[in-house]
Amino acid sequence: MRQYDKPAENAAKSILKELALAHPQALANDHLYAMYNRTSKEMASKEHFARLISDLENDFYIRYQPEKGYQFASKILCDWWRRHYAF
Repeated sequence: MRQYDKPAENAAKSILKELALAHPQALANDHLYAMYNRTSKEMASKEHFARLISDLENDFYIRYQPEKGYQFASKILCDWWRRHYAF
């Protein structure tokens, strides 16, 4: 999370919190984009969102399943995130 500026960090934390609370259900891209827009109003563009989602995938936080949507890549990480951040 330290690599992000403050708005992107807040957006990433909100997305990960939402995914942790939804587990095991996956969330659609549109749902996560709406959350991103609510969290980071000053930089709410599709390009910034796509870059953030790509970073979260490349850092192995999340994975995309075409038929379902986005989920945590690891149940252990999801449980940790839920315990420490999803309150």
